[in-house]
Amino acid sequence: MSGRRGRLLLALAAAAMALLTLVAAPAAFADNHGPNMHLRNTATGNKCLDADLGTFGNGGKVQVWDCWGGANQQWVVDQDHCTNPGDGFNYCELRNQQNPSMCLDADANFIGNGGVVQIWQCLGTTNQLWAVLTNADGSGHFVLWLLAGYHLVVDLNSACVNQNGCQVMQYTWWNGPNQQWNWVA
Repeated sequence: MSGRRGRLLLALAAAAMALLTLVAAPAAFADNHGPNMHLRNTATGNKCLDADLGTFGNGGKVQVWDCWGGANQQWVVDQDHCTNPGDGFNYCELRNQQNPSMCLDADANFIGNGGVVQIWQCLGTTNQLWAVLTNADGSGHFVLWLLAGYHLVVDLNSACVNQNGCQVMQYTWWNGPNQQWNWVA
């Protein structure tokens, strides 16, 4: 990548993060995001981020499903596996409690709009590091911001938003309700 193009890409990434900072602030991780916490999507009412038990393993489907309290719907921010790349945010692994060696993962074969979000063995790679950023509007909602994607978040496909089994994906942040989540016990 040429120096000029590289500087332009860095400037665009910095501008995107600055825009997010206007609407969001870093969340406190460890204090209230421990085991037994579910991620409920704000567009669905009562559907939680769910690692599909039928495909649980590397490449397994991550979807929304009616919140029922199963370990496959429980996530923890792993404070022992975080990085701060200098943008003011901590990016950490999100481990699934069905098997804590499995993490929320953006498929490294395609990082971009519509890219797959899946479950994969925790490797600590940038496609498994997420910042939990709370909206500054006082709603308590937050987005899951992907380190590898610069401006990508976990997004629920609006075509199936209220259906069990609707797969989540990577998508450019636009602050829509299908991109906002709540921690629930």
